[in-house]
Amino acid sequence: MITCGVILAGGQSSRMGTNKALLKINGKSVVSIIAEEMAACTDKQIISANDETYFTFLQLPIIQDRYIGEGPLAGMEATMHQTEADLFFFAACDMPFINHRIYQHLLRQLGDNEAIVPVYKSRLHPLAGVYRKNVLPKIQERLHTKQRKVTSFFPIYKLLTKQTF
Repeated sequence: MITCGVILAGGQSSRMGTNKALLKINGKSVVSIIAEEMAACTDKQIISANDETYFTFLQLPIIQDRYIGEGPLAGMEATMHQTEADLFFFAACDMPFINHRIYQHLLRQLGDNEAIVPVYKSRLHPLAGVYRKNVLPKIQERLHTKQRKVTSFFPIYKLLTKQTF
């Protein structure tokens, strides 16, 4: 089973005014911190970004969206469409405190499900989840019908409570 860590860094950072993936914490860019965590739990890592010039320093493959301007779901679609892997571990570029142990915990809980995402304070965090490649057609269907919300293909979910990792 091949695992792929994907950092979703395709946003325009319009609200912040600067590329949030390049902000520094203790002298390291946020995207570098996330890439290190992904490397600790996946076989390969990829950056999903529409402007590759910002991320060449990471020396990781960079995949551009096929559905331009359609948000994180488009980044998920492009990386899954263009990458040979069975499981995809996603992280948004503004999640500097993500930890590889969270993904390992999610993977242990995945079972036969197509995807698993963390829930914190009863709120889904789909951009920090683990997804099987077989969700790709569902993502593509949502993009074709302009349903850009990542949670749009989660028909129901149950909250896992009192889980520790």
